[in-house]
This record gives sequence, C-alpha cells and structure tokens, in this order.
Amino acid sequence: MTLDVVGSGRFGAARSGDRFASIGSVAAGRFRYILFAVLLGAYYWALLTSGNRHLFPAVPLGMVFNSMAEHLVHGSFEVSPSAIGFEGFVRDGRTYAYWGVFCAALRMPLLLIPGGIATDVTAVSSLTAIMVGVWFKLRCLALVATVVPDGRDKRFLIAICTAAVLLSGAQTAFMRLSIYQEVCFWAGALASGFVYGALRCLLEDCYPAGRLTWMAILAGLAFNTRVTTGIGLYAALGLLMARLLLIPGPASGGSFARRLARLAAPVVVLAAFAVGAGVVNYGRWGNPLVFVDFRYYGIYAEAAHADNPVRLHAYGAFNIQRIPFGLLYYFLPIWILPRGDQAYFFQDWQNRLIEVTELPPSSFLLTDMLFIILLCCLIRHLISARGRSIVPLGNTTLILAGLAAPALLMLCAIAMCYRYRIEFYPFLDLGGFLGLYTVLAHRQSGPMSRRLRSGLIAAMVIGIAGSHAACAVYKISPLGSALRTMPDGVVEGYKSLAMSRAGATGGGGVAPGR
Repeated sequence: MTLDVVGSGRFGAARSGDRFASIGSVAAGRFRYILFAVLLGAYYWALLTSGNRHLFPAVPLGMVFNSMAEHLVHGSFEVSPSAIGFEGFVRDGRTYAYWGVFCAALRMPLLLIPGGIATDVTAVSSLTAIMVGVWFKLRCLALVATVVPDGRDKRFLIAICTAAVLLSGAQTAFMRLSIYQEVCFWAGALASGFVYGALRCLLEDCYPAGRLTWMAILAGLAFNTRVTTGIGLYAALGLLMARLLLIPGPASGGSFARRLARLAAPVVVLAAFAVGAGVVNYGRWGNPLVFVDFRYYGIYAEAAHADNPVRLHAYGAFNIQRIPFGLLYYFLPIWILPRGDQAYFFQDWQNRLIEVTELPPSSFLLTDMLFIILLCCLIRHLISARGRSIVPLGNTTLILAGLAAPALLMLCAIAMCYRYRIEFYPFLDLGGFLGLYTVLAHRQSGPMSRRLRSGLIAAMVIGIAGSHAACAVYKISPLGSALRTMPDGVVEGYKSLAMSRAGATGGGGVAPGR
C-alpha cells in the first residue's frame, strides 16, 4: 500500500506535470499556427488591397452580389441595374448578371444585420477565399509528407514546395481587388478542397462514400460559382465514380449493387446542385441549359463592341481554332510583340477569332515553374511505370483528365483574360502534388545532387518573383482587350499608363472581358 501511495504521489505528480507540459506544448503550437495565419493573412491583404487599411474598401461593381442576395431571398435572380452597370444583361425589362449565385449566397447573412447589406464585403470575401485555398494546399503538402519516409530530400522538397504554395502561383499572382477576381478566388478555393480530397483518395487508394460526397458538394458549389471550374470538378468526379462502379477491384468494394449504393449519395448531391444551377438559368434566360445568353448583353449594344456579336455567331464561345493562340497566350506570350505595321503579333488573327486578349502578358513557365516540373515527373512516372505505378494509374489518369477540361475550355474561349489562368490550377496542383509524392517515394538511390537542388530552388525563386511581378503589372493593367485599351502596343501603352496612373490600382473605364 505504501508503494502505491508513493507511486501515486511522486510518480503521479510527474505524470501530471507531463500532462500539463503536453497541454502547454499543444497551446504553444496552436499559437504559432494562429500567429502564422494572421501574418500570412496580413501579407495577402496588403497585396490584395495595395495596403488599404479600410476593412471594407469600395470596389467598382462591388454591390452586385449584395443586390443579387436581396433579390434571391424573394425568389428572383435579378440584380439592380445601378449595381451592375455596364455588365448587366437586360431581358424582358429585367436586369441579370451572368455570375453564379454562390458569392451572393455568402452575403445573405448581411441581411440579418441592420444596414449590413449596404456594406461592400468584396475584399473580405476575396481574402477568405484566398486563405481557404492556401489552407487546403498546405494540407495537401502535409498529406504527402506523412506518406513518404523521412529524409533530407523530403525536408528540402517539402520546404521549397511550401514556399511556392504560399508565395507564388494562384496565391499571389491574381491579387487585384474586383468582383471578377472574387469569383475566381472562390472557384479556386473550392477546387483546392476538391484536389485535397482527390489526393487523399489516390494516395490511400481508398474512396469512401463520405469523402466522395464532400467532393461532390465542393464540385456543386463550384458549379454555381464559376461554371467552367465546376465542369472540371464534375468531370473528374464523374469519371472516377464511373470507373469505381464499372470496374470491380479492392478499392471499389463488393458487388455491383453495393458499389452503386455507395455512390448514390455523391450522385444525388451532384444532381441536386446541377438542378439548382438549371433553376437559376431558367429564371434568367428561360432555358435551364443556358448559363449566359449574350443576346441580352448590354455591352454588345455599344458601337465599340459591334463586332463582338458577329464574331460570337461565326465562331461560337468556344472553338478549337483558338487553341494555338491560347497556348501562346498562357505559356509563351509573344502575341504582345509588334509585327510590321501592326502593334501586336497575330493581330488580324485575333480580330477575327478572339473578342478579348487581356493584359498583362504572363506565362505559367514564369509563375509556376516548380509545379510544372513536378507535373512532368508524374507524367514520366505514369508513362514508364505502367503496371508498377505507385499511384492508381487508371483513377489518376481519369481525375486529371477531368480537371484538364476547364484549361482546355480556356484555350478555346472567345475571351482570354489574365484571371482565367485560375482554371489551370486544379490540374496543375493535383499533378504537382502527385509528382512530389512520386519523386519522394523513389528517392532511394541516393541523395539529390547539388545541381538538381539548385535547379529546383531556382524554379521556386523564379515562380515567386514572376508571380509578384505579374501581380504588380496586373494591378495597373486596364481590363478588356489589349487591342482596344493599348492600340499602339504594350510598350507605349504601359509608358502612357505609368505617366498618367502612377501607383493606381483601379480597373480603368473600359468594359472588361468576361
């Protein structure tokens, strides 16, 4: 008994001390995470608002989603003409917007606050989306780190990928405050959550119904935010579920009936969000399958845009003839160079096929070099490994194919805008994270060479510097087609802009491309 008392006293106190120490360690760890999140959020806010200290800065057209929210609670999909201005679509005497309703739904709580709906929350909403997106991407990195063995190469690669995720690509290259960008921020954030779910499925080769259902919810929300992003998530999840249903295997689980029952919930969720989008489309355009009807676009009635309806009718909103120029626009922007007596390379070709070629010029090779290298590593692995792939070959290929759909649509689109680059990131991110996993899983032949380390560091630095440079130029670039906003070429255009709008971050007075 004495021994028990002594043990419960002295050693029990020690255990109690350990417990308090553990609690203190957890609290300290959480404090560090919170401090890091606050500092990161402050940095993103400074980039997004150009250092604006006002919590609710006024944004051009910033009340569009507030007005949409007010109408939604009354069962209408209209928007106030005074809120949407030149971006309005007028049909049967009523004004509509072409954006999805997700950003408007986010503003509905403002209706519960006296005067809240009169507050422009575009900046806060945008920052929230940015932080959500980066959180999911950091979780992807943490997931990869947990499934590969420790080692010097692992710590090095995880560190440079973390820097790239935080300071380059989608997280910093698009920091311009506008409702156009807010929609893209949220589409990207929802897609990042979807990518995290897909990465867990592939690395674990396990596809539980609950996870697939959450992926379906994210896909549905994205579909009602930015339809092209949603198409990619729908396609990726649909192709994956089709394979799980039709091809029996350890990951599929059980008989056909059991597989069908397991996939019922995500299918119902996808269908429900699609029906919701159809209801909105019908309320706006009178057709559940039409997401935007440019016959009612107010800008098209202006003389300066009289050629747009003609071009749209001749070549459509999406046309594969635009792919060659699209590849140059997004990867090798030589289109900004002068040619002969023309201010832009392929200028006649642009006038014939494309409504908007928006500045600034940029390239994924400049802003996302590290993840492009990792994506190439994944592709090389999938091609060479075949039956010995360390990731599920069929499922990986199908998900990536689905996520590539929005990028392909952007290459074919009648408007090529800087912010549309966000559509490439779900494919690039998933491919990059899987590429990182394959590289780390195969690092058994010896440590990485100093030359390779230097090359990867250079890719990270180029991505960070390139993203911040592109962001800085994006802030001062006028929205809309470069052929109209800078008809004398980019050199003369930016020179004139620098003199007249030094330090300005506004969107200009021209009508932006959609």
